Amino acid sequence: MTANATDQGGSNLHATAHSFDNGATWQAANTKIYSTNGTYAVNVKARDAAGNISGVFGTYTVKVDKDKPIAPTNVALTSPTTWQGPTDPANASITVSGATDPWKR
Repeated sequence: MTANATDQGGSNLHATAHSFDNGATWQAANTKIYSTNGTYAVNVKARDAAGNISGVFGTYTVKVDKDKPIAPTNVALTSPTTWQGPTDPANASITVSGATDPWKR
């Protein structure tokens, strides 16, 4: 995750602070690598060249899902049972069906 702030016509950004845990901790670095699944709130604050410190620029929600997708199982060719190639008009379509097993990961 990378968070950036820009100044649109003010007195120029001097520094930014970033929180990747809803303001519980702050850091100068604008990147965070999440190691676990979850929903995280990301915040950014800034200090301009005159020393003014902003409030939090909104809260942005990030959902991290590091689980692999479940692969389909029991995939079978159902129609047609034979296929002569893409130019064979009698066998111009293929239907594939399958199911996922939610207990396998």
